[in-house]
Amino acid sequence: MHRPSAERWGGLGGAVVDGLASARGATIVVMDGDLQHPPESIPALVHRSVSIGGVAIASRHVDGASSVGLSTTRRGLSAVAAFLARVVFPRSVGRVSDPMSGFFAMPRGSIDASRLQPDGFKILLEVLATHPQVPVAEESYRFDVRAAGTSKASLAQASRYIGHLVDLRLRTSRPWAGAVDRQRALQPG
Repeated sequence: MHRPSAERWGGLGGAVVDGLASARGATIVVMDGDLQHPPESIPALVHRSVSIGGVAIASRHVDGASSVGLSTTRRGLSAVAAFLARVVFPRSVGRVSDPMSGFFAMPRGSIDASRLQPDGFKILLEVLATHPQVPVAEESYRFDVRAAGTSKASLAQASRYIGHLVDLRLRTSRPWAGAVDRQRALQPG
């Protein structure tokens, strides 16, 4: 699925939301295309997702997992981002070890995609924060060396991430909890 420039919104997370709307399978798998997420882990992830009726997250931080694809700097940035997410969302995000994972599966219809308003590439954070009632489970996997492309990590992305945390907290806080914000800012390019 290719989104023309005029239809791009929400960064990579917006592309995932648009993909959710187009998906026809019983289970949806979200993963990066750079092969840091091994395709051979998909069957276990799908099985776990179906068995719990919720989101199965491929985690780099549970027993049996490994992470050879992150530099020390990226590992540190990921830890800080996860810490901030847990501080802002202690119950919904704090229940998983790897809220920064970009590799997860869920039954189609297990979340209300209209509640998702991502800004950037951390779509799992958006799913967890807007759907605290959805069951979650984690599966270990080996996060490998990037086969293609480059990291999205930058100061601009860090600033965007913090802004997204603030926006997400406001959208999921009482009295606005569950309210849908229909404003989708188009992204350049």
